[in-house]
Amino acid sequence: MNGKQAKAIRRKAKESMVSWYNNMLPEEEKGKATMEQIMEQIPQGYHTHVGCRHHSAYSYNWFVKAEKLKYYHG
Repeated sequence: MNGKQAKAIRRKAKESMVSWYNNMLPEEEKGKATMEQIMEQIPQGYHTHVGCRHHSAYSYNWFVKAEKLKYYHG
């Protein structure tokens, strides 16, 4: 993966994360969430399960991983 592809995937992951978070909010608060607020609310990092390390669900890295899977596997 070259730099342009990686940058596009990270940008798309941020957009996906913000749109997912806004869909979870009530109607009167939709569209007000920023990336900084989301990063504070959702735990970022990893967790270990049966000796394997996994991204925390719905973290920024989880969205990046999902976008990479979409990019490579259509």
